[in-house]
Amino acid sequence: MSKEDHNKIAKIENLVWEIAEILYPNSLIEKEKIEGVVLIAADRHRIDLRKTLRPKGYDLYEFVSGRLTNRHVHPVVQTDGLIWGYNKTCGFSLLRFNTRLKDPVLLMEAFDLSGEKIFSYEIKASTLSFNE
Repeated sequence: MSKEDHNKIAKIENLVWEIAEILYPNSLIEKEKIEGVVLIAADRHRIDLRKTLRPKGYDLYEFVSGRLTNRHVHPVVQTDGLIWGYNKTCGFSLLRFNTRLKDPVLLMEAFDLSGEKIFSYEIKASTLSFNE
């Protein structure tokens, strides 16, 4: 195995451990009672929103957006937790935070390149808390 291949594998293994530390029970989120966590990522093949149900603590949302110019697509991965996915055309997303409300909200919006809104989803801060 080349040094380059070894480094690629090591990066993937580190990423798997980092994800596990966030998602699994007794993660740092639970230990430190960190509220309001939303995962934001990019993928050059699609835009999607997923919800990961967790046995302890609150559920985690992952908003993926990054297909601004890429013409090559992958299918939207149909897994448990998929709320919405889009790969028909290139697009972009906006995250809008309204912290002035009694229960602040995060509004996630996706648009095609003509600026037409193709998706909108709101998450209230109260759903990203331990509610003890």
